Amino acid sequence: MLKCGSCNKIKPKHNWCISYQMNVSNPSLPNSLAQSHKDNNVNAVADTTAILQTKAWLEQIVIGLNFCPFAKKEFVNNTIHYVDSQQIKITSAIDELASQFEHLANNPQLETSLVIYSQGFTDFEHYLELLDYSQDLLEDMGFEGEFQLASFHPDYCFADQSVDDVTNFTNKSPWPTLHIIREQSMSKVLATYKQPEQIPLNNMSLARDKGYQFFAHCLASIKQKTANGSSDGQSRDQK
Repeated sequence: MLKCGSCNKIKPKHNWCISYQMNVSNPSLPNSLAQSHKDNNVNAVADTTAILQTKAWLEQIVIGLNFCPFAKKEFVNNTIHYVDSQQIKITSAIDELASQFEHLANNPQLETSLVIYSQGFTDFEHYLELLDYSQDLLEDMGFEGEFQLASFHPDYCFADQSVDDVTNFTNKSPWPTLHIIREQSMSKVLATYKQPEQIPLNNMSLARDKGYQFFAHCLASIKQKTANGSSDGQSRDQK
C-alpha cells in the first residue's frame, strides 16, 4: 500500500505532509482564498460548529503552514466532504464509516472526506482503537489501494514522542478526525517531490520553528469559534 511520505513511526500511520517551510507569523489565509471557498459553497447546508472549526483549522494551520500539499486546491474547489459524526461507540462508528467509504467511492467529484467525531473518542487511546478497526474495515471492504486513512486528534501523540513534544501538533486537530484519502491522488502529489522521504523531517522542523505556544494558541482560538444554534460538541465518549 502506498504510504504518505510523512509517515514518522507514529501509532496511527499517517500525518499531514509539509512540502516546504513557510515563514508565516500569522497563519490566516488571504481573504481571497476564504472568499473563494465561500463562493463555491453557497448551496451547502449550514455547517455545524465542529465543521466550522475544522475548516478554520484547515485554513489557518493545514493550508496556512502548507502541512498538506493538496489541501488548498481541494478546499478552494469545495471537493472536501465533511461529516459531523455523532457516534460515540466503535460499532456504530464503523457502520457509519463504511457508508462514508461507499459515499466517496460513488462520488468521484469529491476528492477526500473528513469524518469529524464531535461527540465521542475524546480519549486518544479509544480513538486509536477506532483507527485500528477503521483500517481493518477499509481492507475488508476491498478499498485497500484505493483509499488510505490519516488520523488527527486534539491529544495526538507520536509513539516515539512525549505528550508535550511540539511535533505532535502536526496531527493535532480541533476534534477527533479520520481523513479518507484517495491513494491515486496522494501518489500524484508525492510524485512532484524529488525527495518525498524528507517531508516528515521538514514537518518536524517547521513545528519546532513555530513553537508549542504558537500551535496551542491557534487551536485554542479555533475552538472558541461557534456557530449560532449549533451543538456545543459536549463529549459523551464511551465504547
